[in-house]
Amino acid sequence: MATRGSRPNRPAQSGKKGAAKKPAQPGRPAQGRSAQGASAQGGPKQVRPQQGRPAATPAEPTRGDATSAESAPIGAGPTSATASDGTRIAARAIGGATGTSRSDAAERDSEVAADRDETLAAATGAASPGSPARSARAKGKAAPRPDAEPTAAVRTKEAQQGARSGRPASPGRSSARATAAPASQRSAGRSGRPGGRAPGAPKVRPAGARDWIGGARLRTLPLAVAPVALGTGAAYLYDSSQGWHWARALLCLAVAVCLQIGVNFANDYSDGIRGTDAYRVGPARLTGSGAAKPRTVLTVAVVFFVLAGIAGVIVSVRSGYPWLIAVGAVAIAAGYFYTGGKRPYGYYGLGELFVFVFFGLVATVGTMFVQVDGVSIEAWLGAVSLGLLACAVLMVNNIRDAEQDRLAGKRTLAVLVGDRVSRILFAVFALAPFGILVFYVVFYEYAFYVYFALLAAVPAVIITITGRAAWEFVLALRLTSFTSLVFGVSLGAALAF
Repeated sequence: MATRGSRPNRPAQSGKKGAAKKPAQPGRPAQGRSAQGASAQGGPKQVRPQQGRPAATPAEPTRGDATSAESAPIGAGPTSATASDGTRIAARAIGGATGTSRSDAAERDSEVAADRDETLAAATGAASPGSPARSARAKGKAAPRPDAEPTAAVRTKEAQQGARSGRPASPGRSSARATAAPASQRSAGRSGRPGGRAPGAPKVRPAGARDWIGGARLRTLPLAVAPVALGTGAAYLYDSSQGWHWARALLCLAVAVCLQIGVNFANDYSDGIRGTDAYRVGPARLTGSGAAKPRTVLTVAVVFFVLAGIAGVIVSVRSGYPWLIAVGAVAIAAGYFYTGGKRPYGYYGLGELFVFVFFGLVATVGTMFVQVDGVSIEAWLGAVSLGLLACAVLMVNNIRDAEQDRLAGKRTLAVLVGDRVSRILFAVFALAPFGILVFYVVFYEYAFYVYFALLAAVPAVIITITGRAAWEFVLALRLTSFTSLVFGVSLGAALAF
């Protein structure tokens, strides 16, 4: 007899409600009260999949009985859920029917997530941090080795998939291990230079004729033409009885132009190999951009230096002053060591001094001296004026590159004195020659017309003082260079006529 409060055990009777039924046939959902009972108890509703569609997954996990869970259609079609997915769904339903706690379900969910991470890691060839090893330890399996080679079957399957899709096979552990090769081996490219081109970096088009002309920086050539024009005009004024010395004047022009171009290419080479041009925001350079080999750029610079030296030797011999060859040699050396050598003086704020001396005083006074064996006050004042304009051109160029030069360790005058002071200095350099021009206006009738050069000088000053973008400083540089050309040529003509 059962005690009070207890319920006697009753054997299951066939034909009564709740009796166990035969398991459903594979591929067909459970029918009868077992499925309905599961739905009434809150269990997952089993939906019969249609042909060619995957089996539907319950929207949310609920409790159900073992019969309905076992009767779920697993592998019903080619696109249905995999056996492992169906097993996990059935395990959840069984756990709900037997009263599994929520903590157990959460543990199984974490294991499923770990399995998913392990599968993704195996597909990409790189294990996610700790998840494969932890899941392997939790299941008592051996953790996969990250450096293990894929099997032949896996490689064949990946190759077949890549051939069908038109894409290369996904990288495996072997490719992941290959990417860990030393940087010196990975960077060996086809460029022929040490280290090669960086992987994925765009190819640089080799320098053409236009690039080499741009490397000569034609906008700076007025700084070479103006002193020769002014010096020739001062020479004709000094001794007009001998007429024009066209041969010597042209030789002086060749020296100045070749020296200017040689300095530009030498600067391109030196700043390029030092890495200074890697920070620049102005026009691209031949060496820094990789469009030309450094040795080629240096060779071109040396060629122009040699041409300047040859012209200088000839003019020195024709004028009867061989010691001028030493002056020319000093000018060539100063042009190279402006940014070349171990301690370039251009990196210590002395660039403006170089252009003032050699593109102002030496160029103007030297042109007059080799023609008439003398120098006048007009030549000296004109040389100072053109030297200041040359300093203005270099200053606005350095203002544009001041921030980049500071990063590269190039301490130009613009970097040393700061942005505001350098802009003020540019205005002084650009406008002071027009104050000196008053002397010529007093004694020479046509000197007044030189003031038309202010039409280019004043906008250059305004742009430099208020400018912020790189292209504004480039425009100011061109205007200043044009001012120098107009000033020198028109003042030389005013003196000669």
